[in-house]
Amino acid sequence: MKKSLASSAKRVNLRPIIVSAIALMVMCHILGATVGTLFFSMLVVHEQGHLIIARKLGYETQGMVVIPFIGAIGFLKEEVQSNRDEAIIALAGPLVGLVFNIILLVAWLLTLSPALQTVVWINAMVNLFNLLPIFPLDGGRVARVILRSMNMDASVLLSLSVIIAVIMIIKHPIFLLLALMARQALRQHCFLSSLSNQTTALAEIKASAENDHDPEAMSLIHQVDSFRASQSAPCLSQREISITVTAYLLACICLISMVVAVSLPH
Repeated sequence: MKKSLASSAKRVNLRPIIVSAIALMVMCHILGATVGTLFFSMLVVHEQGHLIIARKLGYETQGMVVIPFIGAIGFLKEEVQSNRDEAIIALAGPLVGLVFNIILLVAWLLTLSPALQTVVWINAMVNLFNLLPIFPLDGGRVARVILRSMNMDASVLLSLSVIIAVIMIIKHPIFLLLALMARQALRQHCFLSSLSNQTTALAEIKASAENDHDPEAMSLIHQVDSFRASQSAPCLSQREISITVTAYLLACICLISMVVAVSLPH
């Protein structure tokens, strides 16, 4: 019994817990205990929205981590297999975050607490930012699904993501990370798109993976297979595109309304 408990304890990955705890302390130090804790809770609720819906759709998850000044990142054990699933999972986070912010907004209207006012404003702005059609943000993932379903090349979106992120760096250096992530996504898309059409090169990589058990080759083959699966996945129907766009726009309108509501003098 003791051995099983010890082995299970060894399997627990403490790194995400430690990083998330540091993120909470940093937020509380910068924003204050109340605002920092509520903002941290919003990030956790937002990311759990993604993970819970992913599990409902049959995907295995690997937990999440909150990183200071970046946000929360959830991990799936496998790639999302359909455009419909990707759209639902991408929208789940902002929509759950919206519901959480509505609860905070009602609490602020009842108490007129300055701390709650600040949290509602920050949460609304963070969720609005996350809905920007820039990959790899949630809004960018939704936009990519819609482009695929309209038989348009996703590299256009990825290129625009890099351009917009670079422009945003002028406003604040913190957007440098977003620009680097968008650039990496564009490079990976172009690389996998080119490699997936090179039959000879793929055959050599597969041979290396099978004969030499090369982990890098195995990982590359897995990425190419996932890329091909995403490209050949069933497109959203016109009705599904309409529902997705409507949900996206309603979330944006609600969040903008919240920003306006808490910004007005009271």
